[in-house]
Amino acid sequence: MATVGTLFATAVLQLARERGLRRIIDIGAGHGALLNRLHTLDPTLDLVGIDQRPQPPGCPGTWWMSQWSTDSWSPGLEPLATEPALIVALELLDDIPAPVVQRVDGVWRHQCPDGSLGPAIHDAEVSWLEHWWDEGVPHAEVGHGRDSAWTAIARAASPGSTLLMVDYGHIQGERRPTFTAHRAGHMIDPARLEPSDVGSVNLTAHVAVDAVDAAMRNAGAELHAMDRVRNVIAQVDSLAPHAPSAPDALTDLARRGERHFYNGPAGDFWWLCHTMGPCARRTTS
Repeated sequence: MATVGTLFATAVLQLARERGLRRIIDIGAGHGALLNRLHTLDPTLDLVGIDQRPQPPGCPGTWWMSQWSTDSWSPGLEPLATEPALIVALELLDDIPAPVVQRVDGVWRHQCPDGSLGPAIHDAEVSWLEHWWDEGVPHAEVGHGRDSAWTAIARAASPGSTLLMVDYGHIQGERRPTFTAHRAGHMIDPARLEPSDVGSVNLTAHVAVDAVDAAMRNAGAELHAMDRVRNVIAQVDSLAPHAPSAPDALTDLARRGERHFYNGPAGDFWWLCHTMGPCARRTTS
């Protein structure tokens, strides 16, 4: 979802207001598109961006530089613990590596982009595959690390926080291999990548949304919503006030364009929302 429009930002803002939250934290804030939209809608919001890059010029709110390695956030997620907040991850989990694997003679092994096979995967990854992928599939992607990343964020959050994950994904019954590469918005066959392509392409795969939900519940979270983005946007649009006279032509064009955008592939994204209660299982350092 390369575009963050007014309708999407309005949906995020409405969620925050429903939960009684004034602070919104965007993890993987990137160029600050969502923060800018939210600030335009409500300049009184307490906005926080977290990303591995510096704060973009003109981006509203405060900024925290952090990065997910393979098993932890560094330098940490301290801003999440200060007060209850709506914590948003827009296309974050798909950027966390999901090992691509192949079953050979009953053993799951890592598969390299060129098709060659690496070592066998760990027991925890095997257990995850046995639970979340259909029996007998020869190829898969392991989302165990993504579950761990999102629950780590949840456990670091102040009790009463709400966590919203928006990403492309799949659930059991429709799960299939989705590993692909993107460069400048164009899809590339990973098998055609060269060593010189490292750093210039984004390797990604769909998020196992039901697995993330189960991991969050196991961490003590309560499911608030699990839906497609197009349905969320349609509800927001239906509740938006409509002036009796024709709106400004540019405003009307922008809104119609955004409706069309979310009725397309962007609408297939998942909207997965949980709330962390006071009894959620938290980690201590």
